[in-house]
Amino acid sequence: MRQNQDARLKLTQKLNKTELLIQRTNSLESGVIELKNDLKQSDDIKNQTGKELAVVEAKFQAEKEKSGGLEDQLNQKETDFAQEKVSFTDLLKTKAVQSFEGVLRSLRRVYDGVAKWHVRGTAVAP
Repeated sequence: MRQNQDARLKLTQKLNKTELLIQRTNSLESGVIELKNDLKQSDDIKNQTGKELAVVEAKFQAEKEKSGGLEDQLNQKETDFAQEKVSFTDLLKTKAVQSFEGVLRSLRRVYDGVAKWHVRGTAVAP
């Protein structure tokens, strides 16, 4: 009987160890399942973030191109303005020279008239 009791005790201990191992295995399997779910969720978030990043990059690129176009337009307008400024300055110089030449011609006529009058006046004078 003693042997039977010892055998039962050993079997009970082994059964308890087996049940404990089964519980640990189940716990580990649950942990692995949770980790797999977390990994899948992480991958989903990564994919969604990648899509959102692609959209943001596309918008950024579009704005960059738009900005570049505006910069080109600004540079062109600055160039046009500089050319118009030079043309306007040249026109003003030309008009100033023409006006000055006109004043000189008028002064020359006045001078010639005064000179003629002076010559006549001296010739007529006694």
